[in-house]
Amino acid sequence: MRGFSLNRYRPMVVILENLFDSPDYVEYMKGCGYSLWSKLPPNDIYVRDQSQIANAWGAVKRRLKLA
Repeated sequence: MRGFSLNRYRPMVVILENLFDSPDYVEYMKGCGYSLWSKLPPNDIYVRDQSQIANAWGAVKRRLKLA
């Protein structure tokens, strides 16, 4: 994650591969203004603002072509 600027791009949704279920990812993302929204092992799904959960889910579904 250090090579990717969350502040520059400000994505609404971030999906991180977390193979070993490390809590370090949650702490890092929290410090960047993101909250853990869901787990889809081995991935963690983070959203920028909890008030945008419905929009975030729509974005995830579009990206994954589920909608």
